[in-house]
Amino acid sequence: LAGHGQVLSQLALSQATDIDIGDETYVARHVAMQTTKGVVRSVLLRSVADAVAPYTRLQLMLALVTVAGVGLFAVGSGLAMRRVTQPLAALTEATAALGRGDYAADLGDMARGDEVGQLARGFDHMRHSLAEQRREILQLAYWDRLTGLPNRERFRQHLAEAITDSRSTAKPMAVITLNVDRFKHVNDVLGYAFGDELLKAVAERLKLQVYREGDLVARLGGDEFAILLSRTDAQGAVLLTDRITKAFEVPLAFDEQTVDLSASMGVACWPVDADDPDVLMSRSEIAMHAAKSKTAGVLLYSPSLDSSS
Repeated sequence: LAGHGQVLSQLALSQATDIDIGDETYVARHVAMQTTKGVVRSVLLRSVADAVAPYTRLQLMLALVTVAGVGLFAVGSGLAMRRVTQPLAALTEATAALGRGDYAADLGDMARGDEVGQLARGFDHMRHSLAEQRREILQLAYWDRLTGLPNRERFRQHLAEAITDSRSTAKPMAVITLNVDRFKHVNDVLGYAFGDELLKAVAERLKLQVYREGDLVARLGGDEFAILLSRTDAQGAVLLTDRITKAFEVPLAFDEQTVDLSASMGVACWPVDADDPDVLMSRSEIAMHAAKSKTAGVLLYSPSLDSSS
């Protein structure tokens, strides 16, 4: 503070608590001491900048800590959000796949112990339930519950697909409709439970005779069955009906009851007799009913049978 004596003298006399000297501000403390020579007045000065410097550094450190904390919070929030949003996005895609009928969609990490994992496990349980319900519905819609064979609707779909595939190759196919003889009499005499067992035995014998890939055995309803023979003409169909007739010659025995089994069969061929699946099935049935009324065993469809159908 050299060169500022006059200012200090004025400060001592004025008892001021702060003073600007040069570019700095000082805080003043006045001290009066009694001596033998009189009263000595002293002025203690401290730079305000030096006094607040530690606090300025502390503020800077606090600011840096605050900025770092905000940055870490943003990074942590992003990671936490990503940990939640990614599985939720996977679940959203899985629900969309379920809506399209895709029950094999990946539902994400189901091993997680948090709420997202519980939600994923809940969706997985729902997926399995829907798949099982769909399987049961399809089973009821397209399969016969008694014999386990395809039903009329499934047989018609398979026939329509086979006709579509055969249009390019022009390979023939045949439909055989089979009706069990005297089945009503068996039901009346031996009961419906015995009749059901008879139908299951007929289905098993037919499956033993029809084993080529692309061929199909179905139960149309009641005691009526249908057989689709792909890549087979009328002559091949007649050969199969002969094998079926011989297979039915062995009597069936249930609960100490023996039943002689026979069937009436009608044959219609694609594309000779019909080009449409419904018409082809209808004409095969017409031939079957004609064989049953004439006790002919097997008849091939001919237009002459339409007049009596």
